[in-house]
Amino acid sequence: GRDKASGTVSTIGGDVYVSWKKTGKKFEITVKSDDGVKKTIYMPDGQIYVTSVSGLTLDCVLKK
Repeated sequence: GRDKASGTVSTIGGDVYVSWKKTGKKFEITVKSDDGVKKTIYMPDGQIYVTSVSGLTLDCVLKK
């Protein structure tokens, strides 16, 4: 499987940049966009984040 990926998605509110990486059992995602762009982030451990901040890094522990 993949251990990392990144990309940019164009939305009505502007570009949203996403990168993620998996190191062992740790998953980390970084999301960047213009202020005010609402994003919903679904983490592999089931957590869901809804945010409008411009830059955010989240992590979680993977079960498998």
